[in-house]
Amino acid sequence: LTAAAYLAAAGRRVTVVDRGYAPGGHGSVFTRGGFEFDIGLHYLGSTREGTPATQPLLDPLGIDVTYLPLNPTDTVVLADGGRFEVPRGLDAFRAALHAALPEERGLDEYLGTIDAIDALAMQLNARPALGEIPATLRRSGVVLRHARDTVEEYWDNLGLSARARTLLGWLQGTYAVPPSEASLLFHALISMHYINGAWYPQGGGAVISQRLAEVVTSNGGQFLLRHDVTQITVEHGRVTGVVATDPDGATVTVPTAAVVAAGDIKHTILDLLDPAGVPRKLQQTVRGYEMALPLAVLYLVIDRDLGAEGLPPTNYCVYPDDDLQGEYARARRGEFSAQPAVFISSASLKDRDNPRLCPPGHTNLQLMTVAPPQPSSWGLAVGTQRGEAYHAAKDELSRRMLTTADRALPGLSDSVVYSD
Repeated sequence: LTAAAYLAAAGRRVTVVDRGYAPGGHGSVFTRGGFEFDIGLHYLGSTREGTPATQPLLDPLGIDVTYLPLNPTDTVVLADGGRFEVPRGLDAFRAALHAALPEERGLDEYLGTIDAIDALAMQLNARPALGEIPATLRRSGVVLRHARDTVEEYWDNLGLSARARTLLGWLQGTYAVPPSEASLLFHALISMHYINGAWYPQGGGAVISQRLAEVVTSNGGQFLLRHDVTQITVEHGRVTGVVATDPDGATVTVPTAAVVAAGDIKHTILDLLDPAGVPRKLQQTVRGYEMALPLAVLYLVIDRDLGAEGLPPTNYCVYPDDDLQGEYARARRGEFSAQPAVFISSASLKDRDNPRLCPPGHTNLQLMTVAPPQPSSWGLAVGTQRGEAYHAAKDELSRRMLTTADRALPGLSDSVVYSD
């Protein structure tokens, strides 16, 4: 959608083909039961200067968004009931970690490493000036030393405790890959993105997508919504068009010389493109990719105003134990955790004046946890949908997620008036 807006603003003829009801994919919302829920945009991180990370992308397009700060960014609820608030800024984060883990060694080295990785990425993106080259080279050495490290390998080298790993890996649900497989470089970028500060767009999770869509249409672009792309056509090694089906099942062809595909990479490379037009080595590489674990999401409205009760605009990461690796191993095996780790996001706490979220005196929340990817774990065979076993599995997982969430927000499960 961002690419479409830039291309349209640059004078290109743009068509956006989207199977959704509204532009933006995960950066949009849905309404059910009279309540508006975010799909995937629960909060945004910051630049190294502490400003909203998305705004530099939007400024050249003339898009202005009001961002509401989260403070603390996240609140981690630990197995023993202790709480750790993630403050805004690296120095404040370092001080909070030392206060929470006074005997822990290796914290400063860890923070120095992820900061150097993030700084190098930003410098390379901006193309360093002549005077910045020595610092860039120093940071390059740090990155090269850790280029192949997983998060767990680096933590092992530092001798970090299980509690420290929980606090330093509090964002692991963002990418849903266990520490033993997650790239330290990628983990560093995600962590610094939120350590530098977090924000929520006023008006809800669809605001940015709506503004981008307006740029597309105001510059002559068009949207084909509820259209499912079935093929990207290629002739003589060059893209020639996109084939899609409309809501009635009719075939629609869009001629084009260029396609920006934002769908799943395996589906795009292996299904939408003719194999004859894709280099064999690329096919083999993509075929070997494995998805991260899925997230199960429970959408809730409760008949309590958590903001009026004094809760700050923050998210909650609730960990019933300090075994991040075990949580992922169970899900990979197709097992539902007896006490799942749960991430709690509340649009009501972040955007208190949004009337579409829920009535006064209520709170709109979402609970998320990693979940088994196997259909059989949900009482399903491949190609089937729903059924009693499926609903029973969802109900049981919902109950377990609520039990975990009660540790962060006591009485939550007794206050639910809407659940999906």
